[in-house]
Amino acid sequence: MLTVECILTVFLSVQDVTLDRLLENLGSESLELREVASQALLEIGEPALAKLRTLASSLDGERATRAKSLIGMIEQRSEWTRQLKEAPAEEQERIIVKIREEAERGAEGTPPSGKSRRPDLIPILRGSLEHPIKEVRAQAAWALAYMNHEKSLPVLLEAVQKPKDRDVRYPACLGLTWLGRDESRRLAIVPALEKVFESLDPKNLDARFDIAETLLVLGKPSGPEIYEDLLKTRPGRAAIAAKAMAHYARKETIALIIKRMASAPTEDAKVMGESLERLTGQHFGDDVARWYRWFEKNRASFPEQIE
Repeated sequence: MLTVECILTVFLSVQDVTLDRLLENLGSESLELREVASQALLEIGEPALAKLRTLASSLDGERATRAKSLIGMIEQRSEWTRQLKEAPAEEQERIIVKIREEAERGAEGTPPSGKSRRPDLIPILRGSLEHPIKEVRAQAAWALAYMNHEKSLPVLLEAVQKPKDRDVRYPACLGLTWLGRDESRRLAIVPALEKVFESLDPKNLDARFDIAETLLVLGKPSGPEIYEDLLKTRPGRAAIAAKAMAHYARKETIALIIKRMASAPTEDAKVMGESLERLTGQHFGDDVARWYRWFEKNRASFPEQIE
């Protein structure tokens, strides 16, 4: 029977072999192998530092250079973790901005293309979602969204389940819509979001609206009632509601969509115009006056309108 000491010895031996192989691959002729090894060593973190330091002090060109870079990133990550616990509040806010900047390296634009080269920062960001400082929580959530990395998916799904913290929930929802551009990820995201939606308190309209909006963008709207409520009660979110009304062919909402369009920002008005075109077959774009005139002339041919 194996003793605990024997099992630990075997485990450490396997770990050493794995580390040695990864360190060797830092000098591989294959760029892909070098990148994979670097990422794996980053995620191993502090347990790899001793061997990385030995390699960094060698004369082994590429491997030594990469080892020095990895040491710097691992040590910086450890320092950031400490500072987020111990530094003054103002300093913690500055630190999370730095972490976000580093986490988003490799993912460019809005919505992001490419993906983060620093998934090793996900554990720090995940922990920061529970931070007592609102700005730290928000920056962590936005970082996870913009990383556009498959490893952030489970953390984002956890984050949308924070019904009272929109500073975390909204960026998480947005991040899920970006990750959901990939079909295989969307197949995992949609059922999870539907489950979250069903579990929310019906009185928590903001949380329900955020999840409903995300499901609509992902092509799986959660039923017309929630979007009708959104159109009635949240003028600032009328564009996404109008899009849903068009999806469900809810012609009784035409007058209210036109009303909301009159005070909507340009981009939202464009979405509402497109929704009205789908509902009516007319093509007036975002010209509110033309929609008003046309609808008043043809109101009798449509269902009774909601207010």
